[in-house]
Parts: sequence; structure tokens; C-alpha cells
Amino acid sequence: METKENKYPYLGAYEIEQVKKETTEEILERLNSSEKKYKRLYWDCQHWGSVIIHIYKNGIELQRIELNEEDTANGFDFTDIKSIANDLENIYQDDKSLTEVLMTFKSEWDERQ
Repeated sequence: METKENKYPYLGAYEIEQVKKETTEEILERLNSSEKKYKRLYWDCQHWGSVIIHIYKNGIELQRIELNEEDTANGFDFTDIKSIANDLENIYQDDKSLTEVLMTFKSEWDERQ
């Protein structure tokens, strides 16, 4: 018996059947709603302002990295910053010490400008 490759890995069989029953208008409305949710999530994960990443090993600060608006004009994606922090944590981690990461997010809003 031949098995079909699933071209839609994020959809289950039930969801695929439901889409097949929908009209074009309903499918377009669903796509529009998904796009709205995606854009909302994108804006929620963005940060404009400075970020300071502190790396501590056994309570002693080993490294401090400060990123600000000069580093990127389009803001920071939270997942990218978290990835950088995790990579640094893995570099300094060994089985005889406690490694900690502290991330400080700072943003300024001035109504006078």
C-alpha cells in the first residue's frame, strides 16, 4: 500500500477535511484571520530599545553585552536575543558551576518629542 506524503504537516486529517468542505469565502476569511494573528504575534515579539545581556558564573559576572538602536534600526526579535543568551550560557556552562543569564530590556518613551 502506498502512503501519501503529507503536504500539510501542521494540519491534521480532520482539519484538512473541514477545509475541503468550506467555500472560497470561508477559506479567505480564515487566511485573513491567521495573518492578523501572525502579525500580532510578530509585533509582540519585537523590542525597540536597548538590551543588556549579563552572563554570571558562580555569582561573578563574566560578560556583559549591550545592544542598542545603533546595532539595529528595526528593533530586536525576542527569540534572536534569547538565542544569543542561550549560546553564551552554553559556552560558559560546565558541570562544576552555576551559569546564569540576566537580560535587561529597556525602552524609553518621551511624549515631549
